[in-house]
Amino acid sequence: MSAPRAAESLQPCGAAMLGNSAPGGLVSVLRKEVAVMRIPVWIPLLFGLPGVREAPLPFPVVTPTELRARLERMGDTPVVVNFWATWCRPCIEELPLFERLAQRSRGGGLQVWLVNVDFPQEWRRRVVPFVRRRGLRASVLLLRPSPGERWLDTLHREWSGAIPATLFWRASLGVAELYEGELDSARLWEYVERLSAKP
Repeated sequence: MSAPRAAESLQPCGAAMLGNSAPGGLVSVLRKEVAVMRIPVWIPLLFGLPGVREAPLPFPVVTPTELRARLERMGDTPVVVNFWATWCRPCIEELPLFERLAQRSRGGGLQVWLVNVDFPQEWRRRVVPFVRRRGLRASVLLLRPSPGERWLDTLHREWSGAIPATLFWRASLGVAELYEGELDSARLWEYVERLSAKP
């Protein structure tokens, strides 16, 4: 198991680990007072100078507490929540399963959420292009833990922090099953059928 990191290559083995106190992704930028001068328009984009606004992200950003609240508001709707990262090879290998599940379930009551756990500074550079390249149509959310938040406990007390991890949730029945590790098709459908069963 290895710590999450911003890397160009995928993690080659097993499940990676996430900590309960993941950094908030704040980056300090050194700014200097500069005498009046002409600056090419692209320079502020590189260095994040004041007054330059980035385009909004195409996916919702949620804290673990907000994600939990969203789940609790789903009532009787079953929700499959997959936690993944662009640097996690097993995560990427199982994404097509969740994409197929999302397509099969469209309009049928079950929802599939793909919750990305890359560091916030990687969202624009890696996550957004990755999702677009893959043509993912399931709902994508970006997880931003609050500093010091024990966010694994917020989402599921038995979660060690390993990814991939999948949460099978149905608020009306008090169902919150967690599976750590890579799922195969048979096991995923077994969980989905149990989650979707009539009370």
